[in-house]
Amino acid sequence: MENILESRVHPQWIAEQINRFRFVAPDGTVVHPQVKMTGYVLHRRRFDYALAELAAASGVQVLTRAYVNNLLIDNKFVCGVCVQYAGAVLRAPSGRR
Repeated sequence: MENILESRVHPQWIAEQINRFRFVAPDGTVVHPQVKMTGYVLHRRRFDYALAELAAASGVQVLTRAYVNNLLIDNKFVCGVCVQYAGAVLRAPSGRR
């Protein structure tokens, strides 16, 4: 799996590679997971832009400054989202079942 991820992660998206990390709980408990894979800290602006370009090239309508404020649920499955965009609330079904 690591090779698949590495072949799809563009070097310009990567801010830093990591091989260890820790979680700190609100109560101060620290957990050091033992992971044998390389992880990435991404440049979010670059990554988000590239992801939006890939989605648009695949036919997705990309909206910027749109905020998801609810999920559309059908038979216990998420089938879309409610989006606040340009002062209106839109229902955006996923198109997949």
